[in-house]
Amino acid sequence: MRLVRRRYSVAGRRVGRLRVARSGDRIELSGIQLLPRAQDRGIGTAVIEELKAEAAADGVCLDIGVEKDNPRARRLYERLGCVQVGEDEQEHKLRWYPPAPR
Repeated sequence: MRLVRRRYSVAGRRVGRLRVARSGDRIELSGIQLLPRAQDRGIGTAVIEELKAEAAADGVCLDIGVEKDNPRARRLYERLGCVQVGEDEQEHKLRWYPPAPR
C-alpha cells in the first residue's frame, strides 16, 4: 500500500492536509483536515469527488474512516454516496462503491 501525504493551499495559503493510501484493490482516505477558515467552501467535496473518480477509473472501492464524534463529516461522506460497512470503538468505516461495469 502506498501512502501519499499532501498539503492543500488556496490562493497560496495553507488550508489543510490530506493522506491517501492506495493499493491494488482499494483507495483509502486515511485523513483529511481542513482549517476552520477553509471549511464550508466545497474543498472537502471536491477532494472526495476526485478520489471517487480515481476509484471508478481503477474499478476499486474508496474506503473512509470517520471518527464517531464527527457527525458533520459523516453526513458529507454519506451525501457523496458512501455507506457504512463497519465500525470500531473510535470510527465508523464507510465505503463508496464504483458503478458496476456495463
